[in-house]
Amino acid sequence: MDEHAISENAAAVLAIIATVIFATVIFSLLSGLFTGSETLVEEPVFDVDIVMGLGERGNTDIPVIRLSYEKGAPLPLNQTTIEVVDPRRVSHSVRAAVLIDDVIQKGDIWYVFYFDHEDAEVSDYWITDEPEMVFGTTYHQGIGMFSPPGKWKFVLVNKKTGRKLVEETFDL
Repeated sequence: MDEHAISENAAAVLAIIATVIFATVIFSLLSGLFTGSETLVEEPVFDVDIVMGLGERGNTDIPVIRLSYEKGAPLPLNQTTIEVVDPRRVSHSVRAAVLIDDVIQKGDIWYVFYFDHEDAEVSDYWITDEPEMVFGTTYHQGIGMFSPPGKWKFVLVNKKTGRKLVEETFDL
């Protein structure tokens, strides 16, 4: 028997310890992969700007907020909170209008606009991915102006994480 060799019992204990450490490392890596860890999920990137839509009198100078989803995982619209804040700092909820799809995906373009539908208890600010809602008359005679004029803030929040995905200010 070699006096410098470790016993079979000590070798077995060391093998178990090494296996547990290896399994813990592998489990940590895989659990992060399957739970959508922040480090592994591509951050959403939006391009937000102003385009001109079709007004009620046929004029084509009505501001519309255009939201382009540049990259990131698909985001169901019902998992977001969208609001516009007027120059008086009054927040207005943005509701879904006519939708082609209810998921915001890479390459999609969405529009936020004002349309008075005459129900005083409901917000008059809408979001759609149907261009005809802001550039045509298929659904109505035209959209209205954001009022009052001045600096408006557009805010898009992921309800699931509570993170602000977009917060932009525009002179409307």
